[in-house]
Formats: sequence, C-alpha cells, structure tokens
Amino acid sequence: MPRDVSVIGPLNIDLLIAGDGPTSWEAITTWDGPAQIEMAAAGSVGYTVQNLARLGLSVRVSSCLPDDPLGSFILDTLQRAQVDTGSVLTVPGTSGGIGAYILLFGSRKRPLAYQLPTHELWPSRFSAQEAEILLDARLLHNGGYLHHDRAWHGDLRDLFKAARQRGLRTSMDPQFPLHAMEPPWISALEDVLPYVDLLFCDETEAQHITTFGDLDRAAHVLLDAGVQTVIIKQGADGSTAYQSGWRHHQEAIVLGDLVDSIGAGDTFDAGALYGWLHDWDWEQSLLFASVAAGYTVTGAGGAPVVGATVSVFDRAVSMMPAASVVTEADGSFTVPAVPAGDYQVVVKAPAGSGHATTWAGDTTVRGDATVLTLTGDRSGVDVSMVQAASVTGSVEGPAGAVEGAVVRLFATGSWAPAATAVSGPDGSFAVTELAPGSYRVRIDGPDGSGLAGQWFDGDPSGWGAAVFELAGGDSVAVAVTLTP
Repeated sequence: MPRDVSVIGPLNIDLLIAGDGPTSWEAITTWDGPAQIEMAAAGSVGYTVQNLARLGLSVRVSSCLPDDPLGSFILDTLQRAQVDTGSVLTVPGTSGGIGAYILLFGSRKRPLAYQLPTHELWPSRFSAQEAEILLDARLLHNGGYLHHDRAWHGDLRDLFKAARQRGLRTSMDPQFPLHAMEPPWISALEDVLPYVDLLFCDETEAQHITTFGDLDRAAHVLLDAGVQTVIIKQGADGSTAYQSGWRHHQEAIVLGDLVDSIGAGDTFDAGALYGWLHDWDWEQSLLFASVAAGYTVTGAGGAPVVGATVSVFDRAVSMMPAASVVTEADGSFTVPAVPAGDYQVVVKAPAGSGHATTWAGDTTVRGDATVLTLTGDRSGVDVSMVQAASVTGSVEGPAGAVEGAVVRLFATGSWAPAATAVSGPDGSFAVTELAPGSYRVRIDGPDGSGLAGQWFDGDPSGWGAAVFELAGGDSVAVAVTLTP
C-alpha cells in the first residue's frame, strides 16, 4: 500500500536558548547564562515530516546527513516521530556543516548561525529504485529547493515530472537561497514549477521570486508559470491562497502569547497538506493549518503534541484524576463537565515523543504545578511539554547478554522507582520520557537466573551508587555485568 507522503529536502538543527537575558551590553559581563537550552531536529523538512507523522499520515523522507552526533540526533528524532528514514543517507567520513538557527531569550528576533551543509539534498543522483520508492505515495513534497543550486535542473525536476505523470499530488516550499542571488529567483524555479500542484512561500520569498511587492501580482506570476495553487504565508497577517480566478485570505490564529515562530511555517505546511490529502476545501484546510501554526508559536520550537493524555486532578483528592481526555490533531483538548473547584492538570505524551510528563505550569513536579480555580469554563490552559531525558544501556552475565533483567531508576531522595525497563534479547534496555532530575540505577537479574542484583557503580546498599544529573534532552548509557 502506498504511503501518504514522500518528502525530499535538507535537515538541520535548531538551537533554542530561552530565558532571561541581558538587556544592555554592560550586563553581559555579569550574565549567568540562559535559563534553558534546547536542541531540535529541524529545517523545513524536519518540522514538516514530524508534524505530518503526528497527524497520523505515513511519511518517508529523503535527505543526507553527516556521520556525526548531530546527524545521529536528527535521525533518532525522526525515527521516534515514526517517520520512515529508509531514504536518508548517512555519508561516512563526514561531519559538521549542520545549520543551526538560534533563538535568544524568548525573543522574536532569531539570530542565525549557519554553515552551508556539507551533506547534499539527497544521495548523489537518484537511482531508478530510489525514485520508485519515493513515487510510491499519494503526495510528493519538497522543502528547501532554493538551498541547493545543483538541484535546480536535474533529478528533482524529473522526479516531479514523473510524479505528475503517475497522478501523484506535488507540493513545494522553496524557501530562501543560502547564497547571494539576485531577484527574480523564478529563473531557478521555472523548470520545475509546471509540475508543482501546490506552492508555499512567505511574503519575502514571493516578492524575490517574482520581483513584485504586491502579493496578488506575485501569486499570479506563479500561477502563470504552471502552479495550480499558491499559498503565501504572511505571519501575523495570516495566509492567502490563490488559484486562477479565485482568492481566499485566512486570518492568523495565535493561541496564547507568542514566544517564537520557529517551525510555525513548517507546521502550517503540514496542516495544509493534511487537509488537502483529505480533500477538504481550501477554506477549511487553511483554517486547520492556521490553528496548527498558532499552537506552534506558543512555545520555543515546539509542534503540537497529538495523542497526549490530559488528566485533571482535584487538588484535595490527589490519587485519581477527575477526568482524562486525549489531545486532538492540533494539540488542543477539552475536558467536559468539570465541577467547580481547585484543580491541577498533567499531560502525558505518547511513547516515543521525547517529552516528559508535564504539569500545567510547565513543570515535571506536581508540587510546583499551577492550581486552577474553576467556577465555570476555563480556556487558555496551555502546557509546553518538558523535553525528556533517557537512560540506555546493556546487561550482561557470565554467559553473555541477559534478557529479562529489570532496570529501575530512583530519583534522589526516593526509594520508589521513578521508571522501570526490562532488557531485551540482546541485553539492551532504554528508559525514555524521563523527567529531568537526579537518578540512581538499580539492575536485578530475571527471576530464577541466580544473578545478583546491584546498583550501578555503587555499593550493595545503594547509598554509594552513582547519581546521574539529567537535564532535558540528556541521554546516558550504562553497561552492567551481573554476577551469580
């Protein structure tokens, strides 16, 4: 059965630095640093494919990555989001060159540190086999076409032409070129545009592609070049869709205070593509895309978390939730029929999301959670999920890998396990979605194995066991050998 979407384009890193920062040059000398640093696998393609997958679509991505920790981080992030990375090539012997967009201090300003990637848009030239794999889909999408001048008159044009001939839908978000290029940029696009059904661009891109400051005129230049539908993203002014003889404007929808817009345009793309693939009209598709983008701009670099469980706890009755619901495709939720009272709200993300369980107030500690006093309907309860930490490793015994060993993590000061995992046939284990904090690790052999349990790197009592200080996004690996 064909997948829903095949996506081609470059991948990079977003480095998000949030918190209070210096307000004057003199204050830099006494500044202790940002409150929070987060790294996200990103780029137009990175955010788009993750959001498409979270919306329930089957997605395959084609790109190249360097053979280094940043490349591995991107690949792991996409796989956790259930994106098919079978067409992503890791180039042996390469490193660095990953673009990094930097957001400072929760500002809308986004300083940029970027190296022209050492990796390519895709592996050398597409083989006939790879082309067939990518064309086994309902939609072919490209992001970052203008990033790579070697792509302008070669394989991508031919692939889009083949997609059109086979009845696939095609879409593109060309973005900004990474090298100096005088307008009109349409000269780089004119060979591929006749095979593009849907073209996304922002205001600046539309103006540079066509040289027209008037967006209506710019859109009609693109339609005349062969594009069937043009969507121009206008930030706080919303978005406008164009077809021959038709125009529709959608106002922006911002749900909460704007923190940063990183990934918002790419989340918009995913929302619009989702509606298009479900044969919604463009009015409905743009509304859905705007809502999705609205959730994105409420937190640094975050996309909507789909399928998370939201539970409401009575402040005075703490053991059982008063109600639980699951977040919708746009990350929203509604808990019906909650009686008046004081409550706390907690969100548990789906497995593999990379998010720790988070209480309203953006904390992993219930005692620090926001208390909501309800006397009627309450809106605007927004939760920015905390990035999770993880502990991975392996367990061996005298005969080799140990399957079925029980691994428990204990938060400092607690003798109740915070998380548990069981080793697999190769002895490996992974504890994910772990809240940032301090942990000790206990490993016990499977029942009947005769293997003695032990604390990692500590005495049998546990008091001298190694303590791991884990921040959000941290991952540590431990190797344990159990003895009889």
